[in-house]
Amino acid sequence: MQRQVCGVYVRPEAAYVVSSAWTVTGLLIDREPVIRLEREAPISVVGAAVLQALNATELDVPEPADRRSITQPLLHAMGFTTWGAFTKGALYLGMNYDGIAVEIIPSVAIGRGAFDYKGDKAARCPPEPVEVGQLVYQQLALCS
Repeated sequence: MQRQVCGVYVRPEAAYVVSSAWTVTGLLIDREPVIRLEREAPISVVGAAVLQALNATELDVPEPADRRSITQPLLHAMGFTTWGAFTKGALYLGMNYDGIAVEIIPSVAIGRGAFDYKGDKAARCPPEPVEVGQLVYQQLALCS
């Protein structure tokens, strides 16, 4: 079973919970739905959005012909024109669900719209909205 995956991008104006998809060749790409939350959303709302995005993970989607086009639907849904503009100043958390627990991994921005996971800081919790939301806020404090 492929794990379910999503990410949370936190910007000054809002947080964006973004689902993912596995292509037929095993490439993991960000994909809609995109859930926009207020930056200070209640932990249960944040947790519910993460669980919704994890459940929306798709399998065996066609490989994109143009990898640059992968981000265009997401950027449009979030109101941005370029990936660099969207990720500038953003914090990012990666999320995995293996059928048992949700793993939340903080990251550090490394420039050019990329993030490097801090795998040694990963933490797990049960797939319950309050627990997930609480862990999201805890893990955000580890991002820089």
